[in-house]
Amino acid sequence: MSKAHLPETRELRRVLARAEREARRLRSGLVEEHCLLLGLILNERNVGSQALAAQIDLGVIRSVVESHFGFGGWDAEDEIELSHGSMQVLGRARDEARILGHRLVNPGHLLLALLHDQSGILRDILDSGGVDLRKVRIPLMKKRRWV
Repeated sequence: MSKAHLPETRELRRVLARAEREARRLRSGLVEEHCLLLGLILNERNVGSQALAAQIDLGVIRSVVESHFGFGGWDAEDEIELSHGSMQVLGRARDEARILGHRLVNPGHLLLALLHDQSGILRDILDSGGVDLRKVRIPLMKKRRWV
């Protein structure tokens, strides 16, 4: 399988822009994985957020993120970048797209990549929000049209 860079959909670029806005709101100098999750949830018109919609309460997820990470001291005018962990998640999203035979990387692939980590803070955030990962992953994998 080719390791060529797969292009991103407009929807994924919107999610990434929303994740950056969340990082700024949290006054973080980096777009961390939890910002990617919030960006995915907050951008309601994508396959990833639709897979979570039935189970997730945005207020609870935001509260868990804020209580765990707090608000940083970063100045919102400064440049912001993806964290190393977020870059790894995006790499996994590209891998998910390749495995599924898709030509574009979209928010559904991002969600699968975020769900890939069965331990750690993202898992804790989703567990605190009452998300059953099996109930997210299975319908997402069965979905035929992703874009």
